[in-house]
Amino acid sequence: MSRLPALAHSRVNLFDRPFEFVDPPGFLDNYREIFQDRVYAFDASGQRPYVIDCGANVGLAVLYVNRDHPGARILAIEPDPLICAMLRRNLQSQEISGVEVLEAAVSTKDGSSLFHCQGGFSGRLAERSQPGASVVRTVRLRDLLIEDVDLLKLDIEGAETEVLLDSFGHLDRVRNIVLEFHSPRAGPQRLQEVLECLGKSGFRYNLHPCPAGGGDRVFDFQIVVRAFRE
Repeated sequence: MSRLPALAHSRVNLFDRPFEFVDPPGFLDNYREIFQDRVYAFDASGQRPYVIDCGANVGLAVLYVNRDHPGARILAIEPDPLICAMLRRNLQSQEISGVEVLEAAVSTKDGSSLFHCQGGFSGRLAERSQPGASVVRTVRLRDLLIEDVDLLKLDIEGAETEVLLDSFGHLDRVRNIVLEFHSPRAGPQRLQEVLECLGKSGFRYNLHPCPAGGGDRVFDFQIVVRAFRE
């Protein structure tokens, strides 16, 4: 599979059921991170833990949570229309229930924004029109934090810093956060702000390498931050 070209539409059998994806190298990296390294593992507060998955992509994290916590309620948010359609098909083929799919990008406001549809695991909000950009719906994360959340996943390709800071003061109902921090080549590194926000919100945290390693043309540094309450 690692020899397949990037952004190739592919299908495998996961747990004896078909699962669609794009970007075979990225899929392998994410599969190892999620199912082998168990980066999204958490202790549930009850039989029906609530999970918000921001940047759900094709649903690997949703599948993991469903298998680890079959009674979980999951809000899966994904802005790319083609990827979101693939997510819905995977939920159906894997016979996963209890998932609400929201086709939108997580932002600091409700409304709409330009979005760069990369076609794989790296779609992101765009500041200006560019090839592959389209208009997508946006939702404000802080407005979604209206009940206890066992796990908040943030993999939103560079928007995580502003979204997290905008949610400061509304994170008290969240028990665990796993976010992928992206440092843009064209801007300041703001990891310290993210960690300070988590610390002031009552979280402890640890840092883990990203499966993709270093940076790319847009980001020069990426790292996984796991935050939790003792």
